Amino acid sequence: MRVETIPLILGSLVALLGLGVIADAWLPEHVLYHSERRRRARAERDLSGETSIGLGVLCMAAALIGRDTWLYGTVAVLAGTFLAEY
Repeated sequence: MRVETIPLILGSLVALLGLGVIADAWLPEHVLYHSERRRRARAERDLSGETSIGLGVLCMAAALIGRDTWLYGTVAVLAGTFLAEY
């Protein structure tokens, strides 16, 4: 294995992680239990924030896959950082 393929493999794994976060935000939540066992109600999930984090992770994956030869690597990192700070 050449050293140049490590960012491609790492970027692919990060992209899968980002897609998983976005899928978790978009898919409906199925609850297996009917009653809440906690005394306080659970906080509602912020689906737009979770989607924003997933898109930020995808931007970071694009920067990893693009390596040093991609012209928009810095823009992708800045966009990913902005999206993760939402």
